[in-house]
Amino acid sequence: MKKGLAGLVAVTWWLFSASTALSQPQDVNLSALIEQIKGSEQKLLNLKVSGASQSEKWDPGTGQWAYNGESEFTAWYTGMPGSKAKVVFHKRVLPWTDGAQPFSSSRIEYAYNGRVGQMLRHEANGQKLLRGAIEAERPKSITLDGAATGWSLSLYGAVESERRRLSDLLSQWQDVGVAAERLTLNGSPCVRIALTQENVRRCWYLDPERQFAFLRFEAFTG
Repeated sequence: MKKGLAGLVAVTWWLFSASTALSQPQDVNLSALIEQIKGSEQKLLNLKVSGASQSEKWDPGTGQWAYNGESEFTAWYTGMPGSKAKVVFHKRVLPWTDGAQPFSSSRIEYAYNGRVGQMLRHEANGQKLLRGAIEAERPKSITLDGAATGWSLSLYGAVESERRRLSDLLSQWQDVGVAAERLTLNGSPCVRIALTQENVRRCWYLDPERQFAFLRFEAFTG
């Protein structure tokens, strides 16, 4: 996830860069599209993800994206928003505000069994330790770190912070704030869905030929 451009709160994409070529859009039946998305959302259960990610932050002084942390992880999701999940960070580097160095590093894991949340820290800044905590709700870090694992950047976890599926969100607002159109993205079929709520506009670019896999996401303010 990238932040900091004037008027642009966040931009995330996998396959295409800012120079992405878009074709002329065509109208699409929104109700039918939402039903198709809903069908795709229900096809994924009990997912395990292993990988690595790197974060960058816009530096207005240099006019460049700058390193802002990284992670290596293994994560498990049931596939239902707000439900059971576990995320193990074998390596996590984050900015350290007012710290002894610009970044802090740790090995930490979060879990939620449907009733209580757990946190277990194995290492912090090179020092081995074993500290844990139990809370009466799903750890916020499971949702917040969804960008690092890719979960919140997928069709299945796109709006998990709101504890619902993308299709539910679109259904609620389809009569007042949702627009959808078909186009091609660098020659590939694509559906662009835009949702406007007050001064925030979010756009999802989905691949209809691959169960509406995410191609790109944008969020604007103002």
